[in-house]
Amino acid sequence: MKLHLQRLNAPLKTAGLNPARGPFAAVAFTCLALAGALALAAAPSAAQAQAANPSAGKPANKSAPKAAAPAPAAEADKGLAKGSGTSRQPILTRDELRTCFAQEETIRKRLEAVEADRIALNKEKEAITADQQALQVERAPLADVKRQADEFAARLKLYSARVESWNQRVAAHNEDKKGGAQAEKNRLELNKEREDIGKEGTVLEAEKSRINAANEQAVGAFNAKAGALDARVKSWNERNGKLNDTGVDLEFERKQWVSTCSDRRYREEDEAAIKAGK
Repeated sequence: MKLHLQRLNAPLKTAGLNPARGPFAAVAFTCLALAGALALAAAPSAAQAQAANPSAGKPANKSAPKAAAPAPAAEADKGLAKGSGTSRQPILTRDELRTCFAQEETIRKRLEAVEADRIALNKEKEAITADQQALQVERAPLADVKRQADEFAARLKLYSARVESWNQRVAAHNEDKKGGAQAEKNRLELNKEREDIGKEGTVLEAEKSRINAANEQAVGAFNAKAGALDARVKSWNERNGKLNDTGVDLEFERKQWVSTCSDRRYREEDEAAIKAGK
């Protein structure tokens, strides 16, 4: 019997909008997948040993030379079941065999638990990936907010240039001491433009408030979702790492079990006694 554990090492990475780099920083997500497997091999049953050794008058150890004549030592080995390997280590005692069976059962149950946790983690990973993709879709409207902010910044630059130009012309008018009809005309034009500039400034101030509010609302909502998703990804990666560490430990224990138990011979009567609760 073989038990298999599918071990996926698939770290998730995600990042929300980083205020330190500006409200429109990119969101990145990568998913790497590495696979490994654990297998636990149990010693063959008595029925399997008998099928491999149809002659009841010969020992089950196939490692003995085929041409060798029966000897008293061979007669004493009747009823032996051979392990999965060709080890020449001593035959397992009944207590050792009982321990091997118990260890096999323990490792099998732990493997099943790890497999169940892996299935749950994989489902959670699929949900996180779906939420990542949905968040990318929600990020699209932020581009429109940025476009409006860029357009407003261009208008504000032109407005500032207009104010600067008006100030320079006012200064030049005030320095002109000639007076006369032309000076009066310039004064009226400058006063009229001052009113226009004031009205435009009022409109720009209202526009700035609207854009800032939309920016804060859109980016704030997006960052809140991205932050929550980051926390889920961090938790998933931590649990995934621990599960993979458990798989590594199980693989080490499995190899020890194979060396100590699976590659060793034992008596069929001991197996039958253990299964009978003796």
